[in-house]
Amino acid sequence: MIIRPLFALLALLVFVVSGDSVAGDLRWGTYNPGSIFSVRARVPDSPMVGIAWAPSKKQQDIRSGIGDASGPTFFRYHDGASFASEIITDQEAAVVVNATWVQLDKKAWALRVGGTSKTPDNSERELSFYVYTSMVNDHLKEGKESTGNVDVEIESEEYAAFVASKSKIGPFRVEFREPSKGAVSRDRASRRSRLQDLKNDPSVFHFLGLAVMIPSRFEISLRNYILASMHKDSQSRGSESEHPTGFIALPDHEDPKSNVAIVQRYLRTPFQFDVVFESTADDDAVSEAVEAHRRSFENRFRHVFNLEQFSAAQIEFAEITLSNLLGGFGYFHGPLMINSTDARPGEDRIKASSEASLLSATPSRESFPRGFLWDEGFHQMLVQKWDPQLSREALKSWLATMEPSGWIPREQTRGTDAITRFPQHIQHYMIQSPDVVNPPTLVMPVRALMLSEPVKVDGKGGIIRSGFVLDAFERLSKHVTFLAMSQAGKVENTFYWRGRQETNGIIHTLASGLDDYPRAKNISEAEMHLDLACWIAWSLKSVASLAPTQKAQQADMLRAAADQITTTLFEKHRGPDSSELLCDQGADGSACHDGYVTLFPMILGLEDASSPRLGSMLRLVRDEDRLWSKGGLRSLSKQDPEYGKKDGYWTGPVWMPINYLVLASLKTKYSVENGPYKELAKDTYERLRKTIVGNVYSEYKRTGTVWEQYNPETGGGQRGRDFTGWTSLVVLIMAEEYAGVIV
Repeated sequence: MIIRPLFALLALLVFVVSGDSVAGDLRWGTYNPGSIFSVRARVPDSPMVGIAWAPSKKQQDIRSGIGDASGPTFFRYHDGASFASEIITDQEAAVVVNATWVQLDKKAWALRVGGTSKTPDNSERELSFYVYTSMVNDHLKEGKESTGNVDVEIESEEYAAFVASKSKIGPFRVEFREPSKGAVSRDRASRRSRLQDLKNDPSVFHFLGLAVMIPSRFEISLRNYILASMHKDSQSRGSESEHPTGFIALPDHEDPKSNVAIVQRYLRTPFQFDVVFESTADDDAVSEAVEAHRRSFENRFRHVFNLEQFSAAQIEFAEITLSNLLGGFGYFHGPLMINSTDARPGEDRIKASSEASLLSATPSRESFPRGFLWDEGFHQMLVQKWDPQLSREALKSWLATMEPSGWIPREQTRGTDAITRFPQHIQHYMIQSPDVVNPPTLVMPVRALMLSEPVKVDGKGGIIRSGFVLDAFERLSKHVTFLAMSQAGKVENTFYWRGRQETNGIIHTLASGLDDYPRAKNISEAEMHLDLACWIAWSLKSVASLAPTQKAQQADMLRAAADQITTTLFEKHRGPDSSELLCDQGADGSACHDGYVTLFPMILGLEDASSPRLGSMLRLVRDEDRLWSKGGLRSLSKQDPEYGKKDGYWTGPVWMPINYLVLASLKTKYSVENGPYKELAKDTYERLRKTIVGNVYSEYKRTGTVWEQYNPETGGGQRGRDFTGWTSLVVLIMAEEYAGVIV
């Protein structure tokens, strides 16, 4: 049997089932990862409510985006659904702001904001604080009417309210309550007119309403709106000395049909105020809800992860790491830019796809606030353990972006906000090509969810799958079949990554996820990539395991294809001479670089437990002069000529996802299956787990965060900070949770 006709038949057997609607309990959340703190509904063109502030003496320096506060910004708690508590340290202003959002019921929520001084003597600090509501569409085009308008209503003794008569979620009301503490004292006797004598009174609410028709990165726009109003006010008044305590107020003006409204209040530490959505809850009710959700989070965390063997400080670190993965979720809506392969002569090859929504975790709120396909499979391994329903919703969202061919765009920049955050110098990466794919990591969390479900059988003893698993089986069957067909090599049952490119003398294989990892020196259709062959064989077998009994024929065909590929890869990827380790192959022969690629037959459980090759891979892993380091396994052997060269990205540094996969294979396959390397695998697992957890935690204590990668010599965190995407896998490593990886 040859593989291409088999895949052609599989392509005819698979189909796509429409996804379920959004669950009501998950409609609101902190789904704008790039803002310093905001909430929105999980529907296209949702209203957004958020906060911003500026130091009293530098009111032009407005903090509205995730990187603006010049100090640590992290979620102490986030349950992914109804509770989030973020701590923001503003070093320059010497203030710590705590923003806590809590769902009060299925419709109502509250946001409690507090601030304390960070000065050594705890002296008062003053801030100009802003609460805003935006109705700017996710992908508003210039001249297109907004989907809603918002007005400001002020009752000066009690609240300022944002009132919308229509929006994508219907009419709503948000109240910015009078601060319970920290408000500047009032001189009521001197007041006569709200808009004259109180124009720059810092003890009352001030506001600005704007009609915005041009979409942009919102927190920058917010800053510009406020600064523009300050500039106009300064011009009309001539001197800042006319403003009490230097306070510059918003102009108390609303444009007709405003779709952005901002309310300002001058505060002194310590301060506290509440913002409530569709609720009459008082201070005590909000306090009780916050405390109840905090206790629930901590109890649930202990139950789910069972980390009793760790110290209280280590458990807190794990809670924070999970919380920041959940706090990095975003909801994105809009089209993608696609490099069309079927454009006619003279037509523009770059076309917009159909609009779609994406619910996704993100690698880093500041560095990568958008969806990445191969990252998401790892993200969802932790999410599904914590909150299976949230994970199912995210996975369905990703699978719903699949094109009819089975292709899933690997980097999804949907909506104006995501587009405007994309780094200018690499804008071309925003364009997706249908022949460029990513490793099929979404299969892992789907399998983990399937394994967590109770086994159901029909009257004939056949296995029944849940609606989610059945839908995922159909979609993933199509996806992995497309992967195998689109990446097929010249030799039957071999594969090579499409989209390899040379830039400034460095060849990148971005599709593989291992970017600058060394491969064959010449880009060629004759290449055979070991990791890709392993991914395809593993994914076919893994997807087959999702099948219910009535899909047995389709599952058998997937397994047959996987077996053929596995047999071929052990034949075609042999290295030179007497080496037992497998390698990539190029037009000029073997391209051997000991490192992560070398380990893939073991990583994905394709290698037999009794194979001498397994022994060779374990020795490679344990060798301090090759892969073993203070922080975990290096991406490339220290003895390789390319070690630390190229971009220095995947040519040495320690990466969490591959270390996690190594641990999964050692724990669930090679340390339990009988074979000559069982004890060696067990010892390697224990040592590697201890090394990784110890290093990530010690770097967290030293730097206050987790990192994109770790230095292969010192173990120090490096590259992206606050990288609570796949580095959060450390929580699963602590809990020894690996279900879903090895079939």
